[in-house]
Amino acid sequence: MDVTRTPEPGSKPEPKKPVAYDWITDPEVGLQLLAQLPAKLRPRQARMRKFWWFQFTQMQGWLGGDVLAITRAQHCCMQQHQRPPRWLDKAVFELCKREMSDENKRAYEALTIHVTRWRAVQSVRGQLPQGANKYKKGEIRDKAVWKEAAKLLKGTGKAEAKPDTIKKSFALIKHAGGVWVTLQSYQREVERRDRQRRQRKS
Repeated sequence: MDVTRTPEPGSKPEPKKPVAYDWITDPEVGLQLLAQLPAKLRPRQARMRKFWWFQFTQMQGWLGGDVLAITRAQHCCMQQHQRPPRWLDKAVFELCKREMSDENKRAYEALTIHVTRWRAVQSVRGQLPQGANKYKKGEIRDKAVWKEAAKLLKGTGKAEAKPDTIKKSFALIKHAGGVWVTLQSYQREVERRDRQRRQRKS
């Protein structure tokens, strides 16, 4: 059923929703939307238009192979005191990953899976930052935590696992630093764990 109301004669039109420039992945689309803005804007609106115009032109450069576009876009964010846009965060990640060795890429992929499981457990225990938890603290305890985390991860791809596997991933990340885990600390912990396994077998 169509519930759209026809505006009454003389009524004010509904204000347009602001454009979510941060979610735009095609710089051409972003530049076209900016070009449609009125010539006269409030000072803050004019600054934001200039900011996004520069960001979209740098996104064009990055997609075209200009690596230095990332540096220029970051410098713009610092000058304007703006959070880096999503495209820039993704570009920095892709550039860093491009420079990683194959061994580190495999380790990072494994780390991502283990951290996803660690976060699921933390969420079940109600121990993630406020607003990120799906459960109240103390609501689920003991062995039920691992089973509930397994349910939470069902359908998530590579992170999906049985309760026992999730428990092992949680312990691995916990010993590698928990919320402060890095690729290096994770690799050190994996080496320590593997060394202990070899010693037990010998």
